[in-house]
Amino acid sequence: MFHEHKSAVLFFSAGKDSLALLLLMQPYWDRITVVWSNPGNPHAETSAYMGRIRELVPHFVEVRGDQPEWIKRNGWPVDVVPVTASHEGAIGAGTPPVPMVSFMRCCSANLWDPMRRYIAANPATLVIMGQRQGESLRNRMRDAEVSVIDGVTYWQPLHLWTADQVVTYIESKGWDMPPFYDVGAESSADCWNCTAYLDHNRSRLRWMQRERPEMFAEIRPVLDALQARLNAHGRDLEGILNDH
Repeated sequence: MFHEHKSAVLFFSAGKDSLALLLLMQPYWDRITVVWSNPGNPHAETSAYMGRIRELVPHFVEVRGDQPEWIKRNGWPVDVVPVTASHEGAIGAGTPPVPMVSFMRCCSANLWDPMRRYIAANPATLVIMGQRQGESLRNRMRDAEVSVIDGVTYWQPLHLWTADQVVTYIESKGWDMPPFYDVGAESSADCWNCTAYLDHNRSRLRWMQRERPEMFAEIRPVLDALQARLNAHGRDLEGILNDH
């Protein structure tokens, strides 16, 4: 790859796969720009961790979204959007007390779009990413280690690695795991107030509830509103499916 491409971009999150990837690429750090796509509302622990990475590598760039402002304009990201809580539903049901949107829209605007803009403006022809085939959520290059899109080569060297192999590799390099893995996190911590990805976010939200109750209190109304709406839909479904 580095014979064919003189410079590269490595997208780096505060996750274990990103760390393993960065350590794997250490012989080529002088030819790599490490890019953190910061959606705009990180945990303090994540910011501190990125500061450590910034000091470690020769080339580091931060690109930013504005998640707090985006939420004010569009609604809270959730895994399942009740129609009556969406902007579309507001046409008939009125403006919901807690507007909700698909997390895909929020991540696209604040995480992925800044990444895409950076790639478009950068002369590097190689983008290195830490995605693994075994992950439950993957990008559109989900089934290939190498893809070429619009003249840019996307390389995912950890494509066939398992989660256990990633952890073992990090330990072999003498590094600690990134923030929140010690409390059971399964992925990177992007936005502290994220109300989506609950299957991955559960341990961090429980930690926040215990250790940072004032922060959890800010998102508790969103989770309560989501639960109330989903419970109502669940009762309707149960009545339909079990009505003999």
